[in-house]
Amino acid sequence: MAKNPRQYILTQMTGPSGRRRRGAPSPAEHRPPRAKVSLPPVRGRVFLGMQRLGVVDRHVLYAFIRNWILSFVVLMGLYMVLDMVVNFDEFTEPTVSEGSTAARNGLHVFWGILDYYFFQSFRIFSYMSGLISVVATAFTLMRMSRFNETVALLAAGVPLLRVAAPIVFASLVLNAMLVVNQELIVPNIIAQLTRERGADDGLGAGEPLQSVFDGRSDLLFAGSYLPPRPDRVASMKEMTVIRRLAEGVTLITADRATWDNDIAAWQLENGFVTRMDSAAGVGEPQRPIFVYQTTISPDIIALKVSQNSFVDLLSRKRINELLSMENAVGQIDLLRVREARLANYLINVVLVLLTIPCVLTREPRILQKSSLLVFIAVGSCLATVFISQNMAGLPPSDPNLAVKWPALMSWLPVFVFGGIAVAMLDRIRT
Repeated sequence: MAKNPRQYILTQMTGPSGRRRRGAPSPAEHRPPRAKVSLPPVRGRVFLGMQRLGVVDRHVLYAFIRNWILSFVVLMGLYMVLDMVVNFDEFTEPTVSEGSTAARNGLHVFWGILDYYFFQSFRIFSYMSGLISVVATAFTLMRMSRFNETVALLAAGVPLLRVAAPIVFASLVLNAMLVVNQELIVPNIIAQLTRERGADDGLGAGEPLQSVFDGRSDLLFAGSYLPPRPDRVASMKEMTVIRRLAEGVTLITADRATWDNDIAAWQLENGFVTRMDSAAGVGEPQRPIFVYQTTISPDIIALKVSQNSFVDLLSRKRINELLSMENAVGQIDLLRVREARLANYLINVVLVLLTIPCVLTREPRILQKSSLLVFIAVGSCLATVFISQNMAGLPPSDPNLAVKWPALMSWLPVFVFGGIAVAMLDRIRT
């Protein structure tokens, strides 16, 4: 300490930790200059006319994709395991072919189960795609609320609805997988999807066909029918066609008929056509016939054998072709499936929009209540869809209203629960 108190006080005031003297240089003047940080131009943050995903968007999107894959594996696996446990005896039944019975060994049973559920997985996905997105959405948002991630985002000024935006867009993209599955994959494996459990052939293999109507004038009968498989084409034995025209009745007979995919017709073996005169009651001499052109294709026979329970396997293009025919077979079922398919694409999005306001919250303590709300909202929507689609197949007696009835019943849940979802999203506290 300096001997002169005044000198000590002056030193402390002019030092770096004391009060700066008037006119003395500022400490900031001796600091090195700061590095200049330049943000990228706006066009650098835009790709193909759209703004690039931010950090939060990528975090939510990756979490949703992971949960979607997990939900897909769990729900699909659970469905297949339960179905296999309930119907396991059908896979172990002996095979019967050409009058002989052969027992199944363990390897045959395992391969039959694997082969059956591999093809059925495409059909199961069509039923459960909406539920898979719902479970993934609920898990993603509930986990963010559980670990207070939504609170941190709100504190940073990010609205909760903005947090859920990547989930909505991802659901729309994943919904395109359902379109590809129903329009391209499933229609090409109808023969595998119409098989019974443990069977190598499709439904109705080896059984006779009775009164298959082509929608115009032909009635087809066959002694036995073999549906197509990957190693063979569809074929019929002892085929008989009764063609009823105004000038009389024409009979077409053949020992065997084989379906040709290239010309979309039946190739006949020992085929003959005989025209019966309705006035005289006598027939003309038989003439050979080698090709039978008709709209009765293997998929139409599969619908006939299954009593139209597999009409949902047809593509929308094929359904429109059948509806364009005069006196279309199963017109109400075809209209119901066509309208319900387009409505189901939107229903899957509506289910996600119903789930978001139930679980998107800043209060982790109400997550248990949120899960119950998801169950009630999604369950009510799915129950309404099930009831409306069944009612679509029961049109009123009025012919004009009967044609519009399937579309009305199929689109009713979309408008009802779509409005409810918008109202719930508007009430989110954000």
